[in-house]
Amino acid sequence: MLGIGTVSFVIALILYVVELVFGSDSSLGSISDIPLQIAVLVMAFSVIAHIGRRLWVPEPN
Repeated sequence: MLGIGTVSFVIALILYVVELVFGSDSSLGSISDIPLQIAVLVMAFSVIAHIGRRLWVPEPN
């Protein structure tokens, strides 16, 4: 199961590649700056939350 951070990062990466292919002077404009930043933030928070759960919640024996 993919987390929301991974999914948003992949979507933003696809948008970034599309922008690289078509160029920033096309009608699409700069579509990937904000989604990429949001995806990186969400992924970072997901990683922090995952590490936090591992540290603070004891695993069942």
